[in-house]
Amino acid sequence: MTYRIQLTVYIPLPNPLLLNAVFAAIEPEVRALPEVSKRSTASVSIDGTRLVLHLEATDFSAMRAAMNSFLRWIAAITDAVSAVESIERRTESAGKSTREASASST
Repeated sequence: MTYRIQLTVYIPLPNPLLLNAVFAAIEPEVRALPEVSKRSTASVSIDGTRLVLHLEATDFSAMRAAMNSFLRWIAAITDAVSAVESIERRTESAGKSTREASASST
């Protein structure tokens, strides 16, 4: 008996820039999957403010491997974007403080 295991994950990402960044980063991995694995397939799309990841596999081990890989990539991308945003906020705040200090001393 041949069967396929299917899993669809809906990941809410209300920030449109983050949503598009994650989609753009994950999409090449989805395209490359058939070359890497004969046991699993994936698709990714955007539904409003959600990233939709659909996985199919021939067995539970393949599903677990695909799921772990994609979810870790998504987590790494969101963490990286958050870190960059945090640095940008601190840089903007430091620049504003420097300009305010400079203006008050003149």
